[in-house]
Amino acid sequence: MIKVKGMVKILDYLKNFASRIRNIIILSLLLNLINWVIVYVRFLKGEQQAALHYNIYFGIDYFGEVKNYFILPAVGAVIILINYFLARLIRLKADLPFYFLNFFILFYQAILLGATFLVLSIKS
Repeated sequence: MIKVKGMVKILDYLKNFASRIRNIIILSLLLNLINWVIVYVRFLKGEQQAALHYNIYFGIDYFGEVKNYFILPAVGAVIILINYFLARLIRLKADLPFYFLNFFILFYQAILLGATFLVLSIKS
């Protein structure tokens, strides 16, 4: 009877861990959606040119169209898709890389959201 209770605890832990992975993926999608909304709101301002790169020595050194701001959220969406499907493929062989890939989806989205804030904060 003790072995059965131990097995039930292990199965409950694994089920809870799987739901945490699902929550990580949902949070990553939410961060990517926030990234898209922030860029879209900036796009609605109607600016023709946007500062896309800032150098500490020369200031703004690259201008482009405002639609170039959409590159960062698009890269984030591609990263989510690639990591998700790669993690699913790897899970068939080993669980640990699956968990790392899913965690890094969230990490990448946070980095891209920060990069979007930095690029949008450049005053042209």
